[in-house]
Amino acid sequence: MNPRKLLDSSSLHLNFVGNLSGRLWLGILNLVTIPIFVYLLGTDSFGIVSLVATLQSVLALFDFGLAGTANREIAMARAAEDRDHIANTVRTFELIYWVIALVISLCFAGLSGWIAYSWVTKQSQSPVNIRTAIILGGIAIGARWPVALYTGILQGLERQVLQNGILVVAATTRVGLTIALLLFISSTVYCFLFTQAVMNVMEAALSGYVVYRLANSGGKGRFNLAVIQRVWRFAVGFNLIGTFGMLISGAPQLLISKLLALVELTYYSVAATATGALQLFNVAVQTSLFPRMCSCWQQRDLEMMRSLYLSGLRFTIYVCMPPAMILCFYSSEVLSLWTRSFELTYHVRSLLPLMSIAILANCANAAPLNVVLASGHTRLPLIVNAVSFPFMVAGCYFAIRSFGIYGAAVCWLAFNVISFIIYGQYCFIKILHGRQPFLWGIPLELLFIGGIVGFVSKGFLPLHPKTIILICWLSLIMTSAYVGGFLVLKKDERCMFYTMIKKTLFHSKPVPQIES
Repeated sequence: MNPRKLLDSSSLHLNFVGNLSGRLWLGILNLVTIPIFVYLLGTDSFGIVSLVATLQSVLALFDFGLAGTANREIAMARAAEDRDHIANTVRTFELIYWVIALVISLCFAGLSGWIAYSWVTKQSQSPVNIRTAIILGGIAIGARWPVALYTGILQGLERQVLQNGILVVAATTRVGLTIALLLFISSTVYCFLFTQAVMNVMEAALSGYVVYRLANSGGKGRFNLAVIQRVWRFAVGFNLIGTFGMLISGAPQLLISKLLALVELTYYSVAATATGALQLFNVAVQTSLFPRMCSCWQQRDLEMMRSLYLSGLRFTIYVCMPPAMILCFYSSEVLSLWTRSFELTYHVRSLLPLMSIAILANCANAAPLNVVLASGHTRLPLIVNAVSFPFMVAGCYFAIRSFGIYGAAVCWLAFNVISFIIYGQYCFIKILHGRQPFLWGIPLELLFIGGIVGFVSKGFLPLHPKTIILICWLSLIMTSAYVGGFLVLKKDERCMFYTMIKKTLFHSKPVPQIES
């Protein structure tokens, strides 16, 4: 199928643009504010913030797979125009989520003493201060917990432009208020976490109101056990996949907080934040494609699913390759421009290339996994994550003890590469039942272009360039990588990108909506 036809749906096109714009803004916001927060709080105090963020990612296991299940279930019900099922699904999952949010806050309060006195041992902060910060962090996490469900519902409804608008407004307000309070009220970690908690409550309330107006058909939805009976198998499988996945991704940070000083966790978090910008495009693409893949699977349109997978993967690599190349070959320059801190630049510059390659592999891994989950095949990802978890923990433990934070990055890279090979093989053999492309669709020519441009350009970089010259140089190199990658793309892919730009700038139709 011609990839250009994938853009015929204005809903798919606008959802991609909305996801990309929202994630890009959040990424820029995150990149700009991380150095500010490190400066205002200090590296040790920011280590506590990083620990809370790590615990939040690990606690995703209490999601029970309901956010992803709601996304898939509502996307399929939307295709069948089953309004009552959508309303009941929303109300049923909503009640479960708010109960879990309360439990999370109480658990943080109960475990705060053990975390402060027994887990985090190599630190300069007082255990009492850490315990108080952990309690506030638990309240902040619990307050924002239902937002994940509301996000999944809006994505399933293909109202992703609206969903990203809410996300952008909430995040911008939260960051701006936090910086203002740190500057003029109190530059402590308590002030930071308290502000996060208050703003998270407001974001959850706004998201819940929007979902109520769009999906609940004027308040007709009700708690229904039939909804749970219908989706529990997929939800349990999806939850276990997410549980092991979050434990795997959170294992490096948790072990770093246990085995090393909290300042080392700050260094690792800075590198993860910088490379996390690569995830912006990947999340925008895969989030837009997932509801459409669910609909294709419902209609058994395997050819369309195959086209969605291959085009999404190649487009993701094409967009992520140039910034990944910049982070790999110009890590010191980027960190110096970004953080304005000699300490962070010195300690993170060697870690950044490893993390960049690992995140690029993670972006590629998301494409076949999307196909597997959209088709309802949860057993394979569950087996992969369950088997990988003990190996990941053991590998990170010995690697961190031997090589510090670099060992954690190597383990994360190895996991993503192996997972992509397994999912790509399964995707074509068991689901798509079609001819398997070389290396499951990875555009090796794009990666080759990025490596050549980065290696050659590094040799021509002037010594100790001024800031404006360095910014112009990096922009020129990234543009060259995009142009070189565009030239080696297939003709139909170039037409698809041209059509996407043309639609974005000159012709955008409204997204089809479900009436309230």
